Amino acid sequence: MHSLRIRLLGMLSVASGGGAEITLTRKHKLLLAVLALAGPDGLSREKLVELLWQDRSEEQARASLRQALAATGKALGSCRQCLRAEPDRIALNAPTVEVDAHEFEALAGSEAAEDRDRALALYLGDLLDGVRLKEDAFEAWLRPTRERLREKAIALLGRRLEAAREGTQVVDVAGRLLAFEPANEAAHRALMRAYASQGRETAALKQFLVCRDLLSRELGIGPSGDTIALYNEIRRRRSPVEKPTRGDEGMAIAPVVQAEAPWQPMTKPTITVMPFENLSEDPGQDYFAAGITNDIVSALLRHRWLTVIGVSNMLDIGRYSMILGDRIVEANVDYLVTGSVRKAGNRLRINVQMLDADSNEHIWSENYDRRPGDVFEIQDQITGMIAGHIDVEINANERRRVLLKSTQSLGAWECYHLGMAHFFRFSRDDFRAAQRLFARSLEFDPEFGEGHAWGHTSA
Repeated sequence: MHSLRIRLLGMLSVASGGGAEITLTRKHKLLLAVLALAGPDGLSREKLVELLWQDRSEEQARASLRQALAATGKALGSCRQCLRAEPDRIALNAPTVEVDAHEFEALAGSEAAEDRDRALALYLGDLLDGVRLKEDAFEAWLRPTRERLREKAIALLGRRLEAAREGTQVVDVAGRLLAFEPANEAAHRALMRAYASQGRETAALKQFLVCRDLLSRELGIGPSGDTIALYNEIRRRRSPVEKPTRGDEGMAIAPVVQAEAPWQPMTKPTITVMPFENLSEDPGQDYFAAGITNDIVSALLRHRWLTVIGVSNMLDIGRYSMILGDRIVEANVDYLVTGSVRKAGNRLRINVQMLDADSNEHIWSENYDRRPGDVFEIQDQITGMIAGHIDVEINANERRRVLLKSTQSLGAWECYHLGMAHFFRFSRDDFRAAQRLFARSLEFDPEFGEGHAWGHTSA
């Protein structure tokens, strides 16, 4: 008798014992998934009807079950004997069916490290992740098992993290643990230590910020004393401690973290436009520099996919997310725009540049030379050109980040490519479907670059 392999952890799939995928409709796959979870005793026809066809009358639901069993048996072909239909109960022939969820649970309880590693290799995602039915009974039936298996996976990852020694392994295990339990402080601290041991102090400090965001959002609390102490230790190791000061450019500086009020993290690319500097000998040109700054901010605010933070709001955000040299700027930003205005005789020069907050590198800079005339016309013209360049450069930079940040999550990879298939059909419904799938890919892997980049594109 031929065997079946049913994958329930992550993306649902049904394959023959040889590994060939069996083509089934979504509901027929779910029928096999429910029977696989039920074990060798299977489920009564009444229970299957309740779980999968709750929205239909009893007669219609029973007819749907009969049709599903016939169609599923036909699709299974040589594996049809794996499905056992009796007058009152439906079950799978246990010896002929391999179910990853059952294998995971058996291996997870082993004391052998090799078995636990095999269990984690099977856990590609939560039980039937991505499967949603309008039947409330199905979700209520599935939820306890899903949560139990997830807890086992988290416990296994916690044990592996404790045993991990090499920096790359710590980063891999901690990252995977945080994908399932984002507010796990021990995992965040492990990442901070691993980054610091690799000489990547900036990455370690930024991991603290991620930790603080998630604790605030998920639990409404701040980091523990141990986490703050580790942050300050890395901060002191990175550069000498300085008293809080205010730089010439008006940016707040904070050498160590004490405590702050909870705040809501932002998910879109963020940018701050610093006040343009008047380099003219005439201080009367200050108004022109301020006008250019305000107009650039106004132009960028039209882009829904971009979050623009005004300088006046920077001190209210309470997050030290931009690390420039020895300074940590109080703002949740990915990009920083600075510039200057200089008037000499009948010539006007405007300089603008944009920096990447992660790398501190200049992404783009430009000089604009004009003759003074109608000051408002010049402002509008220059602002439009600058805002347009910034828009293009941010898009290009986000694409470059994608090339450097892929994913090891099969679920994220599958959702992303399904989203791409919808995206290039160029219809409104397909764009919406693509956006949902790109968002779903980030639930599997929050750091998946393609998911972030295409999610903004399809928004």
